[in-house]
Amino acid sequence: MNALFVASRSADPVKGGWSPIGRLQFERGIYVNKFFLHGLRYLPDSARERVFALRPEEPLVPMLDLCNPADPHAVALRTIEGGQVMVGYVPRYLARDVRRIFEGCHPDFIQIFAQRVNKDAPLQQRLLCRMQACWPDGFQPCSGEEFQPIPQGVAAHCDG
Repeated sequence: MNALFVASRSADPVKGGWSPIGRLQFERGIYVNKFFLHGLRYLPDSARERVFALRPEEPLVPMLDLCNPADPHAVALRTIEGGQVMVGYVPRYLARDVRRIFEGCHPDFIQIFAQRVNKDAPLQQRLLCRMQACWPDGFQPCSGEEFQPIPQGVAAHCDG
């Protein structure tokens, strides 16, 4: 199995550095990814309560959020058990890849599960999810422009 760690540059110019935000695993014909749920802070308290109640391996259903004004590629996640509650989003950096998987895989071969609920963690690290899906023909993960290397000579900090 091969793995690719995904990192994000810190938004804090004093701290700087990189923060790990995900890990992609590549197995023969299978896409496996673990990520933290995004967007929980924008949802009502009932969604947070539902996240606290999730059990390990509880399935989550992805929904293409075509009318999302903040991200036209957004993929929302909702529960199946205990009522259908929207609990958050696939991270923006993965949303285009997840949409490409939807285009190339039958929905029965796309699964997302609650991996772990971190009850004492900040909201952005509250729910770790695991996604498994088929690997569509010609699929190249992390190939969008948001994954292009930062050119040499670009300042690490913004002056402002």
